[in-house]
Amino acid sequence: MHQNQSIQVAVGVVMKQQLDEDGWQVLISQRSDKQVLGGLWEFPGGKLEPGESAEACVTRELREELGITVRPTAKIDPIEHRYDHAHVFIQPFYCEHIGDEQPQAVEVADWKWIAVDDLGEVTFPPANAPLITQIKRDYGR
Repeated sequence: MHQNQSIQVAVGVVMKQQLDEDGWQVLISQRSDKQVLGGLWEFPGGKLEPGESAEACVTRELREELGITVRPTAKIDPIEHRYDHAHVFIQPFYCEHIGDEQPQAVEVADWKWIAVDDLGEVTFPPANAPLITQIKRDYGR
């Protein structure tokens, strides 16, 4: 039996309040069809590079994937999930979008702002379930 690789990932949960409606939206991105779990939606982020902190990783990944500048503001409970292909450790952060640039699909298939209450309507990888529950607790109506 082959040993599953262990992957350390940092993801950014970027929130914005809709002033015209009551409620919060969160930024999500779609995985490329060429990737493992391709076509699914996720919170943007990626693998830590050797010696990189999770905070530095999430800042770098959101710049690379979506072309936006963010600052991590709060750690969210870490997630551990076993897939067939890997054992994933995810460190999510609430992040503030500190630049004035609009997100772009640089290294992702697509992106969108979605109402927190609508997160159940798009398909995420299974590891995201506890994070979605947390976001709904913190920002849902």
